[in-house]
Amino acid sequence: MTTISADTGVVDTMPLRDRQTVVVGALMAAVGFFGVYAALGAAYFGARPFNEPWPPAGAESDTYLGVALLFAFLMPSLLIEWAVWAARTNHRAQSTAAHGMVIFSQLLALNTGWYIAANYGFGPGDGAYGTVVWALTLTVAISIGASVLGTLASLGRVVSGTTNHRNFDLVRANAWVVHVVLTGSLVAYWLVWYVK
Repeated sequence: MTTISADTGVVDTMPLRDRQTVVVGALMAAVGFFGVYAALGAAYFGARPFNEPWPPAGAESDTYLGVALLFAFLMPSLLIEWAVWAARTNHRAQSTAAHGMVIFSQLLALNTGWYIAANYGFGPGDGAYGTVVWALTLTVAISIGASVLGTLASLGRVVSGTTNHRNFDLVRANAWVVHVVLTGSLVAYWLVWYVK
């Protein structure tokens, strides 16, 4: 059913039931990502006491690149809140710009993480440490990729003009996923660079 908002003139083509389905789906994805990150964190701490030395010789983490990765993880989370605010207040141009910057910063985080992973100096089959760290790395990459797809879907709703102050559920749901991906990425960062 298509309705037109009387106060903003924005066309609303997504019924309330479909919007709730999108929100529940995004929450399920966020909980799934959180569960995978929690399981990998538990595997990291579970394997650590039985594999000495931890990390193995030759496995070093570059603090400079780690800090660059940390900032690359933080940028999408801050920018997505700007996108939500702009969508909620009917500033379509600002929301479009914010979504574009979120996508760019997510791809920046993906690229930085891939560069760091390419220079690990060990592979996923080089002991328990390599397996867990590479699993964390691939989980971060997959979750950021899924977050990019969600942000593209949210951007499509904003560009089409179907978001307003009453109908910005997809943008908010995508923000939840971006925040959970950020949290999981920070857990992976913390494990690899600080817990060692």
